[in-house]
Amino acid sequence: MKTKEERAAYKQAWAKAHREQIAASSRKYYAAHKEHYAAYQRARKKQVALAGKKYRDTHKEKVAAYQAVHKEEKAAYKMTYKYGIAENDYNKMLVAQGGVCGICGKTNSSRKRLFIDHNHETGEVRGLLCCRCNLVLGQLMDNVDLVLKVALYLTRKKS
Repeated sequence: MKTKEERAAYKQAWAKAHREQIAASSRKYYAAHKEHYAAYQRARKKQVALAGKKYRDTHKEKVAAYQAVHKEEKAAYKMTYKYGIAENDYNKMLVAQGGVCGICGKTNSSRKRLFIDHNHETGEVRGLLCCRCNLVLGQLMDNVDLVLKVALYLTRKKS
């Protein structure tokens, strides 16, 4: 009689030797059961979301403490990962702009930090914006012609 470890090693070796056969069988199964598998995935996603909500609701203090400790760390990671700049680069830009929005010249009232504006095609960081200016620029899709049309419209309607 084989030990538990010997059986596990045999199963692992067999699976490794028959990897392509197992993959083909899995693809065939999922292709034949697409609807069922999609429904399972949706249900599982909801189940995970509910479990997370339940945990956050029952451990509010613990979650708040964790978020407070890791808030700056998360912001620094996002800056590096998404925009390719470090915290000190952000601070230099903030000082260069006088601590205000690069468009309207106001501080950001809804958040403590200004948003990092970047070119969506090249990824190049252009400056720091308040919430309102960042939203407007996003709605205009960084389209210079559209910005000029808006400016022309506003000047025509003003007089």
